[in-house]
Amino acid sequence: MLGDPAYDVLTRFDWGTDAAGLHTACCLLRLRAADMIKFGELYLGGGIWHGKQILPAGWVEQTMTPSELSSQYALMWWLDLDVHGHQIWAARGALGQVIAVAPEHRLVVAIGSVPTADVATGPDEVWPLVNEVIVPTLA
Repeated sequence: MLGDPAYDVLTRFDWGTDAAGLHTACCLLRLRAADMIKFGELYLGGGIWHGKQILPAGWVEQTMTPSELSSQYALMWWLDLDVHGHQIWAARGALGQVIAVAPEHRLVVAIGSVPTADVATGPDEVWPLVNEVIVPTLA
């Protein structure tokens, strides 16, 4: 039902704003799982969507370059390896929201979770599902 937070998470997108009403741009992007898949596919395709260059050439490669502070973090993406040593890029959001891209397998996984009173979800709960179950089945 509209207005129910669990329903809203599954049916609409939004970008949070600060107290002045300005989009924060760093976080608070709410996407449907279908849109999360599209975002992952855009990155998997090197910034090309349906034959059209959407992101500047070289942008995806630049955003997947490890930062100076951590070899496991780039520009808003976590860089990881699955249990077989294959690269995975992950955009991890609050409450267990994940976009995972496994470039070697041409795979995008989106997880949109809604915590309940008896089950809390977060990156520590959903990431093993991607890293240890879904992606390794392709190896």
